[in-house]
Amino acid sequence: MPGEINNDTIIHLKNVSKHFRSGDNIIKALDDITCCFKKGKMTAVLGKSGCGKSTLLNLIGSLDVPTSGEIYVEDILLNKLNEKQIVAYRRNTIGFVFQFFNLIPSLTALENVLLPLELIKTKMDEGKKSAIELLDRFGISGKLLKQRPNKLSGGEQQRIAIARALINNPDIILADEPTGNIDSNTGKEIIDILRKLADEGKKVIIVTHDTSISEICDEILNLKDGRIVNGKN
Repeated sequence: MPGEINNDTIIHLKNVSKHFRSGDNIIKALDDITCCFKKGKMTAVLGKSGCGKSTLLNLIGSLDVPTSGEIYVEDILLNKLNEKQIVAYRRNTIGFVFQFFNLIPSLTALENVLLPLELIKTKMDEGKKSAIELLDRFGISGKLLKQRPNKLSGGEQQRIAIARALINNPDIILADEPTGNIDSNTGKEIIDILRKLADEGKKVIIVTHDTSISEICDEILNLKDGRIVNGKN
């Protein structure tokens, strides 16, 4: 599993818990998790449904806050960020890839990738060039650039989602079941893309039920009932 903190560490969770209330019961989605994740590595987070995998990703992506404990990304303590700083952190440091793609149906492939740049009012001419280059790298070019999501295959939509996640050049890619809504062959192609991104220096964390994905990962984090049970480093 992800090991001790050192100069290669990009993410450090220290005694992190996330609890939810359900009626009179307390659900421990994560229970006193301590671990580190290294730069330029691909990590698989494994475990059954409800073990805390997606909660872990949400905390690292600052979509949620821990009940207790501390989360550091580089030298940033996420717990202490205000709302404006959280927005900047998500925009500049994190790229999200989801199982159901989360593309905007009314936008074309190219427009979906450009959307994060519009939110930060970047120079759109430069942004468009970068978006086209990213999409071309992932096999989306020509007429496909102008297609809307409902005219594209699941694999094509996921490639667009990855390009969108990369358009702001984030250091960390968080992928929540990125192969869960596509066929196995296309899923392998998507994992190969994520593997290459890690090899190029990105930190890639993949939440998955598929244990075969762990075979090409550098680190494995196994979760059970909100706790780390074992893994490889």
